[in-house]
Amino acid sequence: MEALKKCRLFEGIPFGRVLEMKSALGAAEQSFGSGEVIIGQGEGASSLGVVLSGGIEAVHYRPDGSFAVISSLGEGDVFADFLAADDRAHSPAAICACEPSRILFVPFASLFVRLAGFEEEQRQVLINLSRVYAEKYFELKDRLICISSPTVRGKLVNYFQLMCERTGSTTFDVPFDREGLAAYLNVDRSALSRELSKMKKDGILEYYKNSFKLKLP
Repeated sequence: MEALKKCRLFEGIPFGRVLEMKSALGAAEQSFGSGEVIIGQGEGASSLGVVLSGGIEAVHYRPDGSFAVISSLGEGDVFADFLAADDRAHSPAAICACEPSRILFVPFASLFVRLAGFEEEQRQVLINLSRVYAEKYFELKDRLICISSPTVRGKLVNYFQLMCERTGSTTFDVPFDREGLAAYLNVDRSALSRELSKMKKDGILEYYKNSFKLKLP
């Protein structure tokens, strides 16, 4: 249950009260094996999820059989919150476990039904949920900025500049391997690797595995 302690949804609420509130909300836990689909692409959801252990990915499958990893989430992260907020919505991606995972499902409607004895905690959860929405909005905005460039180098520079802003340093680690970074920027992996090599040769960038140093003037 350590994941609940760092989950943004329950921030500011004593852990003991979180456990009590979990039952009052009608939340339920479920285990998934590696590769198992949690929410299918095109499906709806009435509950938001919290990753208690393991990790999950949102994968968008295209008609031609290709796919793109939209996001990766780990312990304490919240997902399907936007989807569960609209009972008419359908998931644009499949949510899959990328390793054995345990998920807490919280019925979305229960967050808005008065829970006797949990009024303050419920208020805090709703404040936290609003913050989660805001964070995801800005994450989406950042990604749109990254992929707005028509060139692979432009996308990389946009992404690395955002990482510099987030970390306050020109040296930083990225949370992706090469395949994940290519998927995030919506570019071919080989093209991304070639461009990274060119940027290194041009003196714009230094890197080793997932550690980078941007050297723009």
